Amino acid sequence: AEIWSNNPWADEQPGNEQRISVKRPALPEVEAWLKDLETRYPEFAKVFTLGTSQENRPIWALRISNAAALFPASPGETPEEVDWFPAYLFTGATHGNEWLTTSFTLYFGKYLLEQMRTSPQVALMMTVRTLWLVPVVNPDGYFRNQRQTASGVDPNRDYPIPGQPDKLSDPCIMVLRGFAEKNPLKASLDYHTQGGMYFYPWSYSEDEPPAADKPFFVYVTDNMARFMSYKSGQISKLLWTTAKGCSADWYYWKFHSCSIGSELYQGYPYYLSPENLYPELEKNFTPAMFYLS
Repeated sequence: AEIWSNNPWADEQPGNEQRISVKRPALPEVEAWLKDLETRYPEFAKVFTLGTSQENRPIWALRISNAAALFPASPGETPEEVDWFPAYLFTGATHGNEWLTTSFTLYFGKYLLEQMRTSPQVALMMTVRTLWLVPVVNPDGYFRNQRQTASGVDPNRDYPIPGQPDKLSDPCIMVLRGFAEKNPLKASLDYHTQGGMYFYPWSYSEDEPPAADKPFFVYVTDNMARFMSYKSGQISKLLWTTAKGCSADWYYWKFHSCSIGSELYQGYPYYLSPENLYPELEKNFTPAMFYLS
């Protein structure tokens, strides 16, 4: 099924590179892509609507898991009810104008599902992991091609921080918070553009994370950065400023999860040609697989 102007399944067409156009995929195209993956990989993939934005746009998620291989559902039981394994959360377009992150999460979902069909090692890994992909966290901002939400809020400055647990957030962030509260979140990776970085908490403070956790954060982000020749480090120190209310801080503080962020690409992605866009995204598959493992 042709979803975008360049067929996303071009690997099924000999001689035609797999690629997407440099334009931002529209929200209906994102939905179509996810549902096509669900149709192609019904044993692994399922599409959910986590909630809606302030302007009632759906926030789509793709759940990828092979847990049913270990724990088949009983009659009348859904696969979700048997899948009690910790959740990994990959998010894109928290900032609505960072569309490259949406393209990445869509293509990575396709890549992972292909690997689960062809690689016994990857299929085995995903029997004890559940990956949730949310390509567009901020659909109102994405629709407008702007960083902020419909109400002008920066969504990655809108999560609670230690000391303000009852803070209310923009509707799209409340949806993500509600999702995380209902799932045993093990790790989260929030994708942004375009600084070429992998970073870990804290963002709201220059204080380092607890000594028991920092070595693992360093190990994870340093190794992911090496795959890409990116920078790595603590958010507030790598960006030379504190930023209160980012997702990595909240997930880590709330769930003690291995929650980090990434700045994809080093440069201005609008200058990427269709021929160069997919190879740029593909390079990031390796650190993403490392993170899942």
